[in-house]
Amino acid sequence: MGRHQRLAAIARLTLTLTLGLTLAPATVAAADQCVLPQSIPAARSQSFDWRNTEAKTDYYMLALSWSPEHCAESGTEARSRIQCGLNKFRFVVHGLWPQSEGARTKEDHPRNCRRADPLPPALVRNHLCTVPGVELMQGQWQRHGSCAFSSPEAYFAKIEELWKDFRQPDLAALVRRSPRPTAGEVREAVVAANGRLGLRREHVMVDRTREGWLEEIRLCYDRGFRPKPCAVRGAPDRAELRIRL
Repeated sequence: MGRHQRLAAIARLTLTLTLGLTLAPATVAAADQCVLPQSIPAARSQSFDWRNTEAKTDYYMLALSWSPEHCAESGTEARSRIQCGLNKFRFVVHGLWPQSEGARTKEDHPRNCRRADPLPPALVRNHLCTVPGVELMQGQWQRHGSCAFSSPEAYFAKIEELWKDFRQPDLAALVRRSPRPTAGEVREAVVAANGRLGLRREHVMVDRTREGWLEEIRLCYDRGFRPKPCAVRGAPDRAELRIRL
C-alpha cells in the first residue's frame, strides 16, 4: 500500500471512529461517496394511497431524482437524513415504475398490486446508497415493484443493474456554460454521457418544479429494458431550467 493509500485509509478510519459511521463504497454509476449510519431504522409497511391491479405493464420508467433539489426542499426531514444530512449526492434513484401506454392519469398505471411486508434490514442496507431512504425504498417496492417483480430482491437488483450502467452528466459544467440551461440541453447532456447505452433524446423525460428548478429525469425502457421513447416528454426542450448544485 502506497503512502497516499495509507493516508486515505487512516482518514476513513478516523471518520468512522469519530462519527460512528460506516463508509460505503461509491456506486460505479454515481462516483459519489456514500456514508451510512451504523444503525438504520427498520422498514415499515405503508398504507395504500390507491390501487390499480388491472393495468398492464407496457414499459418501465427509471426515475432519477436531482438530490440538491430534493435536499433544498425536504433536507431537514428525518427521512432525508441519509440523502441530505450524511451525503451530498447528484442524481439518485427515486424508483423504477411499471407504466401503461394508454394511461391518461397517474391512477391508470399499475400500483400497489399486492400486500408488501417490511423490507429485510440487510436488503435495505445493501441498496440505501442508490435509493437513499428507508421509507422511500419501502414505498417504491410497495407501490411499483410489487406490480412487476416477484420479490423486493429482484426489484432492487434490477434497479442496481440499470443504475450501474448510468453515467452522471456533468450538470455543474453545463451551468457554468449556461446559467439557465434548457431542458433540451439537459437531455443532450444525459445522452452524451450515456450514448453507449443507445440512449437518445426521446428516451429522456425532464421534470421540473413549478418554480422551474430541475427536479428529476426519467429514462424509459421497454419490457426487455431496452431504451424506448417516453410517452410523456415532460418539460419541452426550449424550457429554461434552474439547477441547484
